[in-house]
Amino acid sequence: MQVLSAFFAISLFLGMIFVQNQHTLEANAASGEAAAISGNMRIYRNAVVNYARAHNSVTGSVMDTELTLPVWFHHRPDVQNTVTNGQAYVYFTPAQPELVAMLLKSGADTMRVGINQGGRLYNPLSGITSVRLPEEIPEGSVVYAGG
Repeated sequence: MQVLSAFFAISLFLGMIFVQNQHTLEANAASGEAAAISGNMRIYRNAVVNYARAHNSVTGSVMDTELTLPVWFHHRPDVQNTVTNGQAYVYFTPAQPELVAMLLKSGADTMRVGINQGGRLYNPLSGITSVRLPEEIPEGSVVYAGG
């Protein structure tokens, strides 16, 4: 009976270690994906901002062929853009809190990063901002607005 109890105790302990390792692996995967998307958004945003400044009468989505992107850059199809009155917006849907945190950590303009809530930019550091977002940006999207 003591052998059976020891077996169950060891099995329970190993099971708990396995579950903890799985949780750690999932957290690392989410963090890694957020870092990849964040980097993609920052590079893409810079190109869209430069385009919007040079073409301030353009409204709507800008095709990648119109942007000056690095030759090595691979645009993620889930990172989108829109331009309105010389302002550039790059966004990712669906919202990921890890992505917002990663953009904020990356040194991005913290007042221009957040989530679309009711057509306004919600920033986790300052709350609802004065930045009004174009209707093309879906509710709940992570947004990195251009300056």
